[in-house]
Amino acid sequence: MTYFSQKKRLSKIFLILSMIFLPLFISGCITNQQSSSCMSITENVWYCFAPDAAPLQPGLQMVHVKGVGFEERMIFQMESKDTTVSMAVVSPIGQPVLSLEWNGKLLTSQSILGDIVTRHSRRLFMFVQWLKWPEEQMLKGFRGGFVHWHHEQSLHIRRLIVEDRTLLEEKIKEDGEHVITLPGFGITVSIKDLAE
Repeated sequence: MTYFSQKKRLSKIFLILSMIFLPLFISGCITNQQSSSCMSITENVWYCFAPDAAPLQPGLQMVHVKGVGFEERMIFQMESKDTTVSMAVVSPIGQPVLSLEWNGKLLTSQSILGDIVTRHSRRLFMFVQWLKWPEEQMLKGFRGGFVHWHHEQSLHIRRLIVEDRTLLEEKIKEDGEHVITLPGFGITVSIKDLAE
Protein backbone atom coordinates (compact mmCIF):
# COMPACT_ATOMS: atom_id res chain seq x y z
CA MET A 1 0.00 0.00 0.00
CA THR A 2 1.44 3.37 -1.02
CA TYR A 3 1.78 6.31 1.35
CA PHE A 4 -1.00 8.22 -0.44
CA SER A 5 -3.45 5.31 -0.48
CA GLN A 6 -2.71 4.70 3.21
CA LYS A 7 -3.26 8.39 3.97
CA LYS A 8 -6.56 8.31 2.07
CA ARG A 9 -7.71 5.27 4.06
CA LEU A 10 -6.72 6.87 7.38
CA SER A 11 -8.62 10.02 6.40
CA LYS A 12 -11.68 7.89 5.67
CA ILE A 13 -11.39 6.02 8.98
CA PHE A 14 -11.22 9.19 11.03
CA LEU A 15 -13.98 10.92 9.11
CA ILE A 16 -16.25 7.95 9.78
CA LEU A 17 -15.34 8.12 13.45
CA SER A 18 -15.93 11.87 13.65
CA MET A 19 -19.20 11.59 11.72
CA ILE A 20 -20.52 9.43 14.54
CA PHE A 21 -20.83 12.54 16.64
CA LEU A 22 -21.92 14.97 13.94
CA PRO A 23 -25.61 13.92 13.76
CA LEU A 24 -25.92 14.48 17.51
CA PHE A 25 -25.73 18.23 17.02
CA ILE A 26 -28.24 20.63 15.60
CA SER A 27 -25.31 23.00 15.29
CA GLY A 28 -21.98 21.20 15.25
CA CYS A 29 -19.81 24.29 14.85
CA ILE A 30 -18.29 26.63 17.38
CA THR A 31 -19.96 30.02 17.58
CA ASN A 32 -19.03 33.30 19.20
CA GLN A 33 -21.58 32.66 21.95
CA GLN A 34 -19.32 30.14 23.64
CA SER A 35 -15.59 29.62 24.01
CA SER A 36 -13.71 27.16 21.82
CA SER A 37 -13.98 24.54 24.56
CA CYS A 38 -17.80 24.53 24.32
CA MET A 39 -20.11 23.00 21.70
CA SER A 40 -23.84 23.03 21.13
CA ILE A 41 -25.71 19.77 21.65
CA THR A 42 -29.21 21.15 20.97
CA GLU A 43 -30.52 24.67 20.49
CA ASN A 44 -30.61 25.14 24.26
CA VAL A 45 -27.92 22.81 25.58
CA TRP A 46 -24.14 23.25 25.42
CA TYR A 47 -21.29 21.08 26.60
CA CYS A 48 -18.05 22.65 27.85
CA PHE A 49 -14.99 20.50 28.53
CA ALA A 50 -14.54 19.52 32.17
CA PRO A 51 -11.45 21.49 33.25
CA ASP A 52 -10.04 18.85 35.56
CA ALA A 53 -8.13 15.80 34.38
CA ALA A 54 -9.78 12.46 35.01
CA PRO A 55 -7.70 9.77 36.76
CA LEU A 56 -7.10 7.75 33.59
CA GLN A 57 -5.00 4.62 33.74
CA PRO A 58 -2.39 4.47 30.95
CA GLY A 59 -3.15 1.78 28.43
CA LEU A 60 -4.20 0.84 24.91
CA GLN A 61 -7.75 0.32 23.72
CA MET A 62 -9.09 -1.08 20.48
CA VAL A 63 -12.03 0.95 19.19
CA HIS A 64 -14.27 -0.88 16.73
CA VAL A 65 -16.78 1.30 14.87
CA LYS A 66 -19.57 -0.44 12.99
CA GLY A 67 -22.51 0.94 11.05
CA VAL A 68 -24.50 0.48 7.89
CA GLY A 69 -22.00 -0.04 5.09
CA PHE A 70 -18.79 0.44 7.07
CA GLU A 71 -16.67 -1.16 9.75
CA GLU A 72 -13.34 0.21 10.98
CA ARG A 73 -10.89 -0.27 13.85
CA MET A 74 -8.54 2.18 15.54
CA ILE A 75 -6.28 2.07 18.59
CA PHE A 76 -6.50 4.70 21.32
CA GLN A 77 -3.97 5.45 24.05
CA MET A 78 -4.89 7.82 26.89
CA GLU A 79 -3.19 8.96 30.06
CA SER A 80 -3.46 11.77 32.59
CA LYS A 81 -0.79 13.48 34.63
CA ASP A 82 -1.53 16.26 37.08
CA THR A 83 -3.86 18.59 35.13
CA THR A 84 -3.03 17.32 31.64
CA VAL A 85 -4.74 14.61 29.61
CA SER A 86 -3.02 13.18 26.54
CA MET A 87 -4.52 10.94 23.87
CA ALA A 88 -3.11 9.32 20.74
CA VAL A 89 -5.04 7.64 17.93
CA VAL A 90 -3.30 5.19 15.60
CA SER A 91 -4.40 2.80 12.89
CA PRO A 92 -4.29 -0.97 13.56
CA ILE A 93 -0.96 -1.11 11.68
CA GLY A 94 0.53 1.56 13.93
CA GLN A 95 0.21 4.61 11.68
CA PRO A 96 -0.29 7.77 13.82
CA VAL A 97 -3.59 9.47 13.04
CA LEU A 98 -4.11 12.07 15.78
CA SER A 99 -2.62 13.30 19.05
CA LEU A 100 -4.53 15.43 21.56
CA GLU A 101 -3.62 17.23 24.76
CA TRP A 102 -5.96 18.97 27.20
CA ASN A 103 -4.45 21.10 29.96
CA GLY A 104 -7.72 22.18 31.55
CA LYS A 105 -7.95 25.34 29.47
CA LEU A 106 -6.76 24.56 25.96
CA LEU A 107 -7.17 21.56 23.66
CA THR A 108 -4.33 21.14 21.17
CA SER A 109 -4.23 18.56 18.38
CA GLN A 110 -1.85 17.42 15.67
CA SER A 111 -2.25 15.03 12.77
CA ILE A 112 -0.28 14.02 9.69
CA LEU A 113 -3.62 14.25 7.90
CA GLY A 114 -3.98 17.96 8.66
CA ASP A 115 -7.24 19.84 9.14
CA ILE A 116 -9.38 16.98 7.83
CA VAL A 117 -8.75 15.33 11.21
CA THR A 118 -7.88 18.11 13.65
CA ARG A 119 -11.06 20.08 12.95
CA HIS A 120 -13.05 17.18 14.45
CA SER A 121 -10.83 16.78 17.52
CA ARG A 122 -13.14 18.77 19.83
CA ARG A 123 -16.06 16.44 19.14
CA LEU A 124 -13.86 13.41 19.68
CA PHE A 125 -12.52 14.72 22.99
CA MET A 126 -16.04 15.61 24.12
CA PHE A 127 -17.11 12.01 23.48
CA VAL A 128 -14.07 10.78 25.45
CA GLN A 129 -15.01 12.99 28.42
CA TRP A 130 -18.57 11.68 28.37
CA LEU A 131 -17.31 8.11 28.63
CA LYS A 132 -14.16 8.40 30.75
CA TRP A 133 -14.70 11.23 33.23
CA PRO A 134 -16.51 10.69 36.53
CA GLU A 135 -20.21 11.27 35.91
CA GLU A 136 -20.68 14.10 38.39
CA GLN A 137 -17.62 15.91 37.06
CA MET A 138 -18.67 15.46 33.44
CA LEU A 139 -22.27 16.54 33.97
CA LYS A 140 -21.05 19.89 35.30
CA GLY A 141 -19.88 20.62 31.76
CA PHE A 142 -23.44 20.85 30.42
CA ARG A 143 -25.13 24.25 30.19
CA GLY A 144 -28.90 24.56 29.87
CA GLY A 145 -31.54 21.84 29.78
CA PHE A 146 -31.85 18.77 32.00
CA VAL A 147 -28.99 16.32 31.49
CA HIS A 148 -28.48 13.12 33.48
CA TRP A 149 -27.28 9.54 33.40
CA HIS A 150 -29.95 6.84 33.69
CA HIS A 151 -28.67 3.53 35.10
CA GLU A 152 -29.98 0.00 34.76
CA GLN A 153 -27.67 -1.70 37.24
CA SER A 154 -28.88 -5.25 36.64
CA LEU A 155 -28.09 -4.99 32.92
CA HIS A 156 -24.85 -3.00 33.36
CA ILE A 157 -26.27 -0.25 31.15
CA ARG A 158 -26.21 3.51 31.46
CA ARG A 159 -27.75 6.12 29.16
CA LEU A 160 -26.77 9.76 28.74
CA ILE A 161 -30.01 11.69 28.39
CA VAL A 162 -30.37 15.33 27.38
CA GLU A 163 -33.88 16.55 28.16
CA ASP A 164 -35.90 13.62 26.75
CA ARG A 165 -33.34 12.44 24.20
CA THR A 166 -30.85 9.60 24.64
CA LEU A 167 -27.48 10.70 23.24
CA LEU A 168 -25.75 7.41 23.87
CA GLU A 169 -26.12 4.08 25.63
CA GLU A 170 -23.18 2.24 27.16
CA LYS A 171 -23.20 -1.42 28.19
CA ILE A 172 -20.34 -3.21 29.93
CA LYS A 173 -20.07 -6.87 28.96
CA GLU A 174 -18.78 -9.65 31.22
CA ASP A 175 -15.37 -9.61 29.50
CA GLY A 176 -14.99 -5.88 30.24
CA GLU A 177 -15.75 -4.71 26.71
CA HIS A 178 -17.72 -1.45 26.54
CA VAL A 179 -20.38 -1.31 23.82
CA ILE A 180 -21.73 2.14 23.00
CA THR A 181 -24.74 2.60 20.74
CA LEU A 182 -26.07 5.82 19.26
CA PRO A 183 -29.86 5.41 19.05
CA GLY A 184 -31.39 6.29 15.73
CA PHE A 185 -28.14 6.16 13.75
CA GLY A 186 -27.46 2.43 13.61
CA ILE A 187 -23.90 2.92 14.86
CA THR A 188 -22.09 0.81 17.47
CA VAL A 189 -18.73 1.60 19.03
CA SER A 190 -16.98 -1.20 20.92
CA ILE A 191 -14.04 -0.41 23.19
CA LYS A 192 -11.79 -3.12 24.58
CA ASP A 193 -8.55 -2.94 26.57
CA LEU A 194 -5.46 -4.34 24.88
CA ALA A 195 -2.56 -6.01 26.59
CA GLU A 196 0.58 -3.89 26.19
